[in-house]
Amino acid sequence: MPVIEKIKAGRGFDAARVGLIMAPQDAPAGSMAELTQFFEEETDIKALPGYYGPQRNHVLRLSGLPETNAEFLRLLHEDFPAWQEKRHPGETTIQIAPGIECDAMDDVDHFPYQPGWKKFVKENANTLTGLAYMAGSVGLLLAAWRKPRRMPNKPDHDWFRSYTAGAYFTAAGILVAMSQQQDRPRHVYDILEKIYPPLNHATPEQLQDIDQTQNGVLDFLKKYPWETSMILNASGAGAHAISCAKRGDFMELAGAVGTMTGCMLSSVIPEKGGRSLIPIGEWLEDEHGHSLYERIEDFAAHHPHLGSWMLSVNRAYDWLEDNPLRAASGTSFASNLAYASAGLRAQNMGLAGMSGAFMVGNYTQSQATKGRGDSFDSVVTAAASIIAADPQVDKQDKRSVRRRVKQLAHRLQAQQEIVHNESKMERGILARLERELNPTHDVLDGFLPSETHYISQSPFVDASHVSRLLQSDSASNATGIG
Repeated sequence: MPVIEKIKAGRGFDAARVGLIMAPQDAPAGSMAELTQFFEEETDIKALPGYYGPQRNHVLRLSGLPETNAEFLRLLHEDFPAWQEKRHPGETTIQIAPGIECDAMDDVDHFPYQPGWKKFVKENANTLTGLAYMAGSVGLLLAAWRKPRRMPNKPDHDWFRSYTAGAYFTAAGILVAMSQQQDRPRHVYDILEKIYPPLNHATPEQLQDIDQTQNGVLDFLKKYPWETSMILNASGAGAHAISCAKRGDFMELAGAVGTMTGCMLSSVIPEKGGRSLIPIGEWLEDEHGHSLYERIEDFAAHHPHLGSWMLSVNRAYDWLEDNPLRAASGTSFASNLAYASAGLRAQNMGLAGMSGAFMVGNYTQSQATKGRGDSFDSVVTAAASIIAADPQVDKQDKRSVRRRVKQLAHRLQAQQEIVHNESKMERGILARLERELNPTHDVLDGFLPSETHYISQSPFVDASHVSRLLQSDSASNATGIG
């Protein structure tokens, strides 16, 4: 039996009370649909299924909550069980944890089901990785500053490895400085309340000025700290490889080549649902926005003789998209074993120390993400809500509304914590806005085709709704206003 153990409540726009009910981990699809039905039939609270946070945890989004958490909890602890008893006498299909409290909706809950220590590492992984790599680069500098014994022309210092140490230190500094906001992203409501009012009252000239201030090196570094850091690291690893080749140290050379490979993998492999310097995932989407993962799964369903093999390929592809930094950290860890071996053999404690610090960084990197913000659903749903609450919208034609949506999507994409594609956000906001402005909406209206697969697995969606969604492919036509 599903047990609700985590809920959130707080203020949305115009001081309206909003909330989230998080589905238990691994709750089956449709297993909690009666909770959605309860809010629709017995209360004035608007309830919509969705997903939340960078891990896309299934949630039930609520708006129009009672003024106090106590009133809301009374609904869950008393009214909902009574409603269930009427429908299923003597049987409880969904249980609310007895001591449950309402958490505040003041930040993004990255990993709600992780134990405390692992949650700390994951939510600070970018910063911890940068610090570990900075420490390792100091060890490498100490190793480089020794007089190389086998370098041609007998220089006083290994200048190639000195450059490597400087590149590693700079790259790690970029990671620490630019990714802290990704470790602790602002809530999407806070972001929108900061950027929407200026957008709403800005003249065309002021909008142009805002656009111009958002283009620069610093903004690029904020959006792509991992890619920038890893490309700089790769250049350092290349210099390290030259040093190893000149000294004839092939064990250390293997480590340098492995480091270079790991850095390039970290910078190139896209991350599911996140911002990528090379948007391979977007290039592989079809004209309806279906991802390669969904298309392979569909192919397997229609070709049973290849189904088992194709699903294995799909699982591997899905894992790689979910864990690009973890995949790259494995290669780097093997490289650091080679560094440790070379350092101990040459009695070079600086090199051995570097490998130890880098191994710590490899672990924290395996827990990190390139861009950790709120989910696509959270962002576009909140954006549509703030536009729908704007009294000016009722006075505007569809073209003006679409222009406003386009401007807001552009401003959102410029924020460091928003990792989603601008054009996809524009489509998502339009679709959600149509749902907001249509009082007779269906529970699954407003989702884009690329979200169909995921939302169909929601515990808060009744199986009959899912069947209708998949059979009619109605989400493919969710083009939004205009």
